[in-house]
Amino acid sequence: MIKAVIFDIDGTLMDSFQANVDFYQRLMVAAGYKKPTKAEFKDGIWRTSWDEIKHLSRSDNDAELRRILLIGLSVPINESLYKKQKGIKAVLGGLKKRYRLGIVTNRSKESAKIALNFLGLKEMIRTVITSSDVLYGKPNPEGINLVLKKLKVNPQQAVFVGDSLSDAQAAAAAGVNFVTFGKRSLIKGGLKTNKFVDLPKLIATYEYLQ
Repeated sequence: MIKAVIFDIDGTLMDSFQANVDFYQRLMVAAGYKKPTKAEFKDGIWRTSWDEIKHLSRSDNDAELRRILLIGLSVPINESLYKKQKGIKAVLGGLKKRYRLGIVTNRSKESAKIALNFLGLKEMIRTVITSSDVLYGKPNPEGINLVLKKLKVNPQQAVFVGDSLSDAQAAAAAGVNFVTFGKRSLIKGGLKTNKFVDLPKLIATYEYLQ
């Protein structure tokens, strides 16, 4: 029996690609680097902030990475570039009546708070796990394992919805059911959709498969 549904934020609950590209472009310029091109984000922004900065700066120096992270605290996110998934509040409102809802994101705690305020979902989500809460972000399963513990469900009782390979890998490592939010399934033979309104029936499918 499915008791919990867990979501990624970026690319799943909202389309934040342009906003994230814009943020990191301005951050790297503020830190004294050349403005990254969009091509440098071609594999999607799914990393933790630390790993994204490491990727863009091409630096392995911890002190330098911490310097850039600190600058990032004063670089505002252009929330006008965020896009909510169509029907998101109605879908999550319906899911909340049947399941415990959680989030596992590679965003920092403060960044996740900004996203949830934009989405207006703060009251619907029972537990939010961010990169600030774990040692290792996705694809490591630590975040999913922690949210399962807080929601008091076992892996077989949960469905994780995500859009990236790191989401799928984390779900597989944690042993939870997975739904790809996107046009191509990230798991061979797995369930997928690119329409948020279709999620309830796909999640319910796992009820029948058990």
